[in-house]
Amino acid sequence: MKEKIKWEPSVQPAPGLPTTPDLPINAECHTVGWGATDPDKWDGDSRHLKKMTFHLVQQSECPGLGYNVTDTNFCVADKNQKSTPCN
Repeated sequence: MKEKIKWEPSVQPAPGLPTTPDLPINAECHTVGWGATDPDKWDGDSRHLKKMTFHLVQQSECPGLGYNVTDTNFCVADKNQKSTPCN
């Protein structure tokens, strides 16, 4: 299993939403995600960073502490749903 990447929802929250992890259920946010072609090369400094759109769920329902990313799965309302690029 790949190491989880900690995500802090403070990049580009949708209008009217706070820039903290305490976002409402199903809040739609725009943030920076890891979009490198090779997941093994993903990192926070990647030149392949892309904006992603996804729906948050209760933090307690997400794996690990806080909101985490594993491969291309963001913590979304449907745990099987993939993140959706918005650029």
